Amino acid sequence: MTTDHLPSGTGFLPTDLVRPVDGTEMYRIIEADDTPVVVAVLRVENVTVSRSLTGAMFDDAVRMLKSRLIGEGSTAVSTRVGEHETVVAVRVAVPVSASDLEAFVLAQLRRPLEVRGQVVPVELRVGISRPDPRCGSAMERISRARRALALASAGHPVRIHDRTVEAQLHLRHLVSDDLPRLLRENLSAIYQPVLDLRDNEIVAAEALMRIDHPALGRLTPVVVLPLLDETLQLELTRRMIGHAMAAATEWSARAAATRHISVNLPPEQLAKEELLWMIDDAAAATGGDPDMLVLEVLETGIASPTPDSAVRNGLRRRGVRLAVDDFGTGYSTLEQMARLDADMLKVDRHLTAQLGLDEPDGTAAAMAVHIGRSRGLPVVAEGVERPEQLEGLRWLRCRYAQGWFIARPESLEALLQR
Repeated sequence: MTTDHLPSGTGFLPTDLVRPVDGTEMYRIIEADDTPVVVAVLRVENVTVSRSLTGAMFDDAVRMLKSRLIGEGSTAVSTRVGEHETVVAVRVAVPVSASDLEAFVLAQLRRPLEVRGQVVPVELRVGISRPDPRCGSAMERISRARRALALASAGHPVRIHDRTVEAQLHLRHLVSDDLPRLLRENLSAIYQPVLDLRDNEIVAAEALMRIDHPALGRLTPVVVLPLLDETLQLELTRRMIGHAMAAATEWSARAAATRHISVNLPPEQLAKEELLWMIDDAAAATGGDPDMLVLEVLETGIASPTPDSAVRNGLRRRGVRLAVDDFGTGYSTLEQMARLDADMLKVDRHLTAQLGLDEPDGTAAAMAVHIGRSRGLPVVAEGVERPEQLEGLRWLRCRYAQGWFIARPESLEALLQR
């Protein structure tokens, strides 16, 4: 479910009032028995961007975003607990399901914020603790929201506390000291095929990281990625580029045609010359051509400082393409996309999910495909899970698609049989 608002009476409709309080009153409101309270901890991520704005403009933007998360007639209070972190408590009129709450907050984060005629790219992460009669302590409620916040990421900016959050945090604790060895010895890749909608042929794939722990089993990216410091992030990128280049080289040889493999790249690595060295080393080791490689950069990272021009020019000389990942979910503008100098757009799965529910021409997915086509950029629609979504993409003349309806992530051996 994706929505711009929750049903009437939930207490989560836009308003302009968020009342600042001190910690003592915040605790009193959270622990009151008369009305359920949702506790959220909000953290600003794009500190570099925020510091480039005047303090008043940035504060107005954050205040506006907080106001979208509360309701008319409800009691909503906030307490600033750090330079870039705020606790917000909202009294809700009726219970709200976790899925509806997450969908609503995510929709609010995706809406551009305009302050004094200027779009302000405030990038937030939100951790939420829902009302729980078994937990009356304000300190524990805030702690639960903070623990959920610890798992929020650019690709999943809203996390609601539940047992899964606690399990993932426990896994992180167990593997944190062992990550360098796990990256060296236990990292592998699986591949999700990409379909060319013109001729129904699999022509590319996305490489997805997997780490198999000898005792804990398969570790997902949501557990591993937040534990990586800058050095380990670079090591992960180096190894995934190696996997992708080796796979693309062998696959292209068997198909007697160029096959492309994409890997995910943290946006900050576009400023590091080491990225070019990694690609050159992988090409030398595999005998492959770097033009088989696509680097997917998450759209929410495009608001970061402009990528290093020498690195971007080096990628272009090598034929390596840049794709904007999860397009349609962040605060990027066309101007910012131009600064990235993107070669491809990957439409976010939440936009693809609308196809089949509405007429294709009227969806946000249609707008995303149009933006790509009008600029001569290939467009890949992610998250295709139903036949009507695939048909809608054909109607929109989208070039490529990927998702479970087409093919689930698979081993290299399975990919090579295509």
